[in-house]
Amino acid sequence: MLFQNALEAAFIARWAGIPVRVGYSRDARWWLLSHPVPCGADKRRVHETAYYLHILHGAGLPLPPPPDQGVEPELELEPQDQEWAHQFLAQRGLEGPLLGLAPGAAFGPAKCWPAPRFAAAARELAGPGGPFEAVLLFGSRGEAPACAQVADELEGLQVVDLAGGTSLGRALALLQRLGAFVTNDSGLMHAAAALGTPTVAVFGSTNPATTAPLGRRVRIVRHPPECAPCKKPVCPRDLECFQAVSPQEVAQAVGELMRGEKGGEP
Repeated sequence: MLFQNALEAAFIARWAGIPVRVGYSRDARWWLLSHPVPCGADKRRVHETAYYLHILHGAGLPLPPPPDQGVEPELELEPQDQEWAHQFLAQRGLEGPLLGLAPGAAFGPAKCWPAPRFAAAARELAGPGGPFEAVLLFGSRGEAPACAQVADELEGLQVVDLAGGTSLGRALALLQRLGAFVTNDSGLMHAAAALGTPTVAVFGSTNPATTAPLGRRVRIVRHPPECAPCKKPVCPRDLECFQAVSPQEVAQAVGELMRGEKGGEP
């Protein structure tokens, strides 16, 4: 199954002698596939979970066509990771409600709400009188600078910077224990939503119609300018899509989500 649309992926699969090569017949690669699946403009507008499931349906598997709005994923955690997360928090005395932040994104800076705004939203939520006891920062090693910047701006609060310091399984186990999670459009965003963690995602250059987190406890905050969604990794216009999103608005979205109030996207 070739989920990638790249010509190179199909070429490598054929060169390797793989007999069954199923994928979208995009980018002039139909001749490299044993089962090319047509990909019209309608397929490119649906949520990505539906986009990839349409490959299976289009290849003739006896599956119903997926809904355009996508299919909610499910995650099952390893017991050893859950136990590690329990011990990790207990050793630090973190028993109250926890706020998670993920200020990075692997795609590029155009997907990143500025770190100072993450910090300002966290101060609204975990400062004096806020509903959260401590802040956990999530990210890869490459996202460590953004996490460190947020941590520096949260001096005086209880902060645990996890960037690059855990396995994926352990990070997911900690995500499951959060009272709320504020994130950019990222892989951890989708994981948190799938785990049922209240998740507020700030969107800028990407399109929530195709990449929104799917789950019952999700809120999207965005104020797209005319150029969004551009899907560019680096913004040529001073991050206009993020400048309109205030820390107070994000903090308010977290509060509304925790109270079960409706509103906002999706």
